[in-house]
Amino acid sequence: MTTPTPAKQGLAFTLRLMTADDLPATVDAINEWAALEDVIDSVSLSEAEEWFHSPLNHQTNVNAFALNDDKTEGKLIGFVSIMQNPGDNRAWCSMHVHPDYRRHGLGTALFAECLRRVEEAGATSIHFGASKNATLLIDFLQRRGYSVERYFWDMRLEADHPTEAATLPAGFPVRTFVPDQDEALLTHVRNVTFADHYGSVQRTVEEFTSRTKEAWFHADGVFFAFDGEEIAGFCMTSRDEREWERRGEKVGHIGLLGVMPAYRGRSLGRALLLVGVNYLREFVPVVELGVEGKNDSALALYRSVGFHEYKGWANMVKE
Repeated sequence: MTTPTPAKQGLAFTLRLMTADDLPATVDAINEWAALEDVIDSVSLSEAEEWFHSPLNHQTNVNAFALNDDKTEGKLIGFVSIMQNPGDNRAWCSMHVHPDYRRHGLGTALFAECLRRVEEAGATSIHFGASKNATLLIDFLQRRGYSVERYFWDMRLEADHPTEAATLPAGFPVRTFVPDQDEALLTHVRNVTFADHYGSVQRTVEEFTSRTKEAWFHADGVFFAFDGEEIAGFCMTSRDEREWERRGEKVGHIGLLGVMPAYRGRSLGRALLLVGVNYLREFVPVVELGVEGKNDSALALYRSVGFHEYKGWANMVKE
């Protein structure tokens, strides 16, 4: 549904839900904004389409368009994104306004539309994500009662940092993912090891099976550690040539890393991390990962291997 908005300070715009047909224009706009300021990440059309149609995508996107003189949709000038997983009362939101269209009431309209939708969906906890460089957005949210509750960090192991050899604890053999066999195992070990992580929700086998079909997934880049027949931990890596092209550098990712509760404190997590890093270094010079900023043990582990924080995302919450 299209919601016309009266002009304020000379700007007339309209808000409506994004559809699959809007993806090309939305991707073009995001990449334009990413080139203007370091507060939003670029994306390729293929990556956006993959995510839009993914079973893991429980995201609602509302796009804002400037109105032409004849009241038809013109330039895409902003959006708000709302993620709410089924059965979860938390909503995770983000928003962006083109720099040339700020201070005209568009951010206020997008924010109001976001609140209306999450309240209708029954969310009782609303989180806004903002790049630590997005000072205008952070100030906008703070004026509405939100404060930075924690940061999520993107961490980076630079190309010139030496790769440490992985030394697995005795008695923990490692093997890689077997398609059409290990989807349930991958789902199980992820759900158990991430059960106490901030913001995490339980995933289904169907959801994880869909991930194994995506372009960034490589079966030989997923590692399981065992204690006899018992799963002890895992590391899932990713690499994607589409990302290499749009970023202009080859980067691999430690996507997921977890150790089952009974096996923590035995250096298994460090060993699996290094297994993943060494694997990725066969293809790329740079390795990245994401971490929640209050996870002190994970931060210490990653720093000890040589990762450093290079990009931060504020999680803003209204008490």
